Amino acid sequence: SHFLSGQCTLAEAIVATNVPKMHMLMSGPLAPNPTELLETKRFQGMVDSLRKVYDYVIIDCPPLGLVIDAAIIARECDGAIMVVESSKTKYRLAQEVKGKLELTGIPILGVVLNKVERKKHKGYYSKYYGKNYKKKGYGEYYAADTAGKKSNKSKK
Repeated sequence: SHFLSGQCTLAEAIVATNVPKMHMLMSGPLAPNPTELLETKRFQGMVDSLRKVYDYVIIDCPPLGLVIDAAIIARECDGAIMVVESSKTKYRLAQEVKGKLELTGIPILGVVLNKVERKKHKGYYSKYYGKNYKKKGYGEYYAADTAGKKSNKSKK
C-alpha cells in the first residue's frame, strides 16, 4: 500500500528473506481504498517490473468470496490457485469462486486443500487399495513375484 500510494519506491518496499534469492513485498498498512490502488497503472507496472526481475511472482490475496481484490489482482496474473479449507469451505462457495475466476479469464492452475486432519483420515489410498497398501506401499504391494507375474495379493 505504501508503494501503490506513492509513499515509497518499489526497491524500498521489497524486503529480503532468510531464503537466498527470495524477496517479499508486504501489503503494508490497511489502505482506505485498496480496490482503487489495485486498479491503477502503478499496480500493473509493479507486476510487470517484478516479472522482469524474478522467475516467479506469487501474489497472496484475500479470499475471493469476501472481497473483489483477488479478481482485480487476477487480471494481472498468469494463473490462479484456489485454496480450500477442508471440512469448512462449502461446495457452493468454491463453485462461485471458480466461476468468478473464470470470468476474469485467468486459468485456474489447481486447488490446494489445507487444514486436513490426518488423524481423521487414516489414509486416502487405503480406502481404495486395501489396508495393506499403507503397510507395504505401492512398489512392494504390486511387485513382480518370482515367476515374473504381477501379484496384487498381500501375504498374511
